[in-house]
Amino acid sequence: MNRPTPLPQKEARLLLQRFYIDDPSSIPLEDLAALLDVYVFDGELHGAEARIQVLGDSAIVTIRRDIESAGQRNFAIAHELGHFVLHRASLLVLECTARDFLILYQLSDRESEANAFAAELLMPTALFDKESTGLIPSRENLSFLAERFGVSLTAAAYRFVEVGHHPCALILSTENGISWFAKSRDFYLHVRGSGEAVHEYSCAGDFFINGQTPPAKPVQVGAFCWLKDCSSDDRRILYEQAFAMPRFGQVLSVVFEP
Repeated sequence: MNRPTPLPQKEARLLLQRFYIDDPSSIPLEDLAALLDVYVFDGELHGAEARIQVLGDSAIVTIRRDIESAGQRNFAIAHELGHFVLHRASLLVLECTARDFLILYQLSDRESEANAFAAELLMPTALFDKESTGLIPSRENLSFLAERFGVSLTAAAYRFVEVGHHPCALILSTENGISWFAKSRDFYLHVRGSGEAVHEYSCAGDFFINGQTPPAKPVQVGAFCWLKDCSSDDRRILYEQAFAMPRFGQVLSVVFEP
């Protein structure tokens, strides 16, 4: 039995259908926003990546002028469009930080809903499914998907877990432990839970303990680094592709089976 499509994804698909857009990368996001009477400007923001000011049935979106990449900028715009489409009745002015863009899509608060809307708008499920077929979640492949859809590497990695075809888990960690994880529908192993320590033999642990930049390619790690109820003498192997985010004191690890 198919599950009903959650509202954020449904609204994003309806928006693309409304304007006959098959591939969102074919139209500048600012032009799509203007079709909704949402006008995007770059400006000075302190402590936030983006701000939306709702004015009845229109809005002004300000994006931090020195945002780090075009992919992050696109996701910020799409995130604010999500707020406009989903939440404008209850909004006047809202500022969103970079951390808001890392919130799990499955949660029910409005930041996660805006993220889910943005992901579907920029990386439509059917198109992402097609482009990710046959790929493993390596940095090279995730970089390809990020460039293909005009998003950040982080956004592409999360979308891969949702839509991709290789069993994997996405794990966000800090020096204090695992913050959250998300698993693909076909990753049946039990990941260690939020709050548990990051294992010293993982790529993430090597970053927090020794300051080592994660390798550019996936590396083999013991399954015990990331799985529950798994002792150090367990010989199973996983692969970890890690991305350090020193600005936030975080590491994003894509853990997958051989």
